[in-house]
Amino acid sequence: MTYSITANPSAPEAPSPERQEAYPPAPSALDRSASTPTAEPAPIASWVANHRVQIGGLGLDQIIGLDAAKEQIRSLVACLRNPEALEAMGAATPKGVLFYGPPGCGKTTCARVFSSLLAEPRQPDERPLRLAFYEANAAELRPEVIGDLHAYLLARFDANADSEAPEGSGGPISGSSAEMVVLYLDELDLIARDRNDYRKSDEANAALYALLSLLDGLREHRRLLVVAASSAAPAEFDSALMRPGRLGFQVPVPHPTLSERVALFEHFL
Repeated sequence: MTYSITANPSAPEAPSPERQEAYPPAPSALDRSASTPTAEPAPIASWVANHRVQIGGLGLDQIIGLDAAKEQIRSLVACLRNPEALEAMGAATPKGVLFYGPPGCGKTTCARVFSSLLAEPRQPDERPLRLAFYEANAAELRPEVIGDLHAYLLARFDANADSEAPEGSGGPISGSSAEMVVLYLDELDLIARDRNDYRKSDEANAALYALLSLLDGLREHRRLLVVAASSAAPAEFDSALMRPGRLGFQVPVPHPTLSERVALFEHFL
């Protein structure tokens, strides 16, 4: 007896070679996961470029009223531009300045003016320092962003700190050729509150730890500074952030008085 093998009539017909070439088989799920490129994170250089703000040439005349805050800004500028005097007294040079007060009272303006004054020449025959000012909201500061930003600024500042700077104004420039770098963080209270606060997320605590490391890492760099603004008082912040050498200077920016409000109306109307 002989047996013959016949094709199963219910089985799908094998595609012809021409059809296989025109319509290659779809990759399996494993093949797709291996072949599909994953999205690369945006480089920190792009983040820095998108957060640079031009503030060159600002002075105290840009602040209307707030006489007590302006006087503190003058004192802080004098201290930070002469760190040798602080060290001679045994005081640690703070790497951060905090402006705090109610929303809408001029904290950002004070921070920009303060940073601009830091770059002004000490002597009449000197030129202004070339200043790079970066501005970000604390809500953007994931821990990895802070770490990458720290490494980026230090690497570029160190590479150019000893180079001969061209003559010119102390206007805004890129971080790669800066003689002074200021990182301004708005709404710092979003990540800076006490780490034991039950309302605070784990991600906010991680960002706080990264910020503490950044401030500690800047101690050897006198021309790298963190300036922050907050609607919360320093008493609500994590105590580690307010230790000497970190956010060592605090400037209150209160509601304007009646006479200061009149001056504001006269200036803008």
